[in-house]
Amino acid sequence: MENEKFQELVLQQLQNINSCMDGLEKSQDILASELMAVKADVQEVKADVQKVKSTVTSIEHNHGEILGALIDGYKQNAQILYRHT
Repeated sequence: MENEKFQELVLQQLQNINSCMDGLEKSQDILASELMAVKADVQEVKADVQKVKSTVTSIEHNHGEILGALIDGYKQNAQILYRHT
């Protein structure tokens, strides 16, 4: 009789363990899908950052040319003023 109770207790514990394992597997699946979503978001952010870098580089280049032209104009004006003094 004790042997049967022991077997029932072991069987109950195994069922509890199986139930817990099922819950863990479901949680793992959820985490895996969320991780995939995060990876997709990271790729999107990387693409956006690349666009911003490209835009900033273009702006810096254009401003550099404009500043160069302004400095050249300043030098020319300074030379003209120097000649007239």
